[in-house]
Amino acid sequence: METVGRIILMRHARTFANAARVFDTRPPGAELTVLGRLQATEAGVRLANITHNLGGVVASVAIRTQQTAVAAVKAYEETLGLPADTYPIDVDPNLREVFSGALEGSSAPESHEAYIRALDAWMSGDLYAAMPEGETANEVVIRMRKPLEDLATLCRETGKDYLAVSHGAAIRIATRYSSDVPENVARNMYVGNTSLMIIEPCGEFGQWHCEMWGSTRLDRP
Repeated sequence: METVGRIILMRHARTFANAARVFDTRPPGAELTVLGRLQATEAGVRLANITHNLGGVVASVAIRTQQTAVAAVKAYEETLGLPADTYPIDVDPNLREVFSGALEGSSAPESHEAYIRALDAWMSGDLYAAMPEGETANEVVIRMRKPLEDLATLCRETGKDYLAVSHGAAIRIATRYSSDVPENVARNMYVGNTSLMIIEPCGEFGQWHCEMWGSTRLDRP
């Protein structure tokens, strides 16, 4: 039986907007904090404990995902004794964060409550929920499906794992609707900065197996 690689989705590290609890979904967005840069480096070391078989790396257009990818890949290469720049980082605009609409730039408690309501609806299976004037989950799935299926093809053809550095809500939606992750896991398990989702892309989109959610390994259903 041929080995199929995995799609590894990583949430970016902590940013100045995260620290201020400000909605910041429009690229280029905020940069990483000092803590965030440390988180990204540590994420690369952890990644080396998960896979020695990385085939490539892609990030969204946001500054924070590219900074996370650069630091994580550098630490990954150093941990495994690989030459610097073994893994150039590609950029795909379709991996950007879910647009927060009218909440953009806000740090108000009621804005966070609106986000939590939308997130719970998305994770409960409502593709058409959205933050006020923001993107629906359906719109996010439509734009993220092609880069995910492109990575899935590479996983199958090469047998290697591929890393995509993206955003918290985006990778929740992408994993929820591409895989068999249980609804209760998607609704209740937190996805922190530099957390990983790992997907085994066997079969059709929507039927893939979620091996890891929020850096927690899951049992097969």
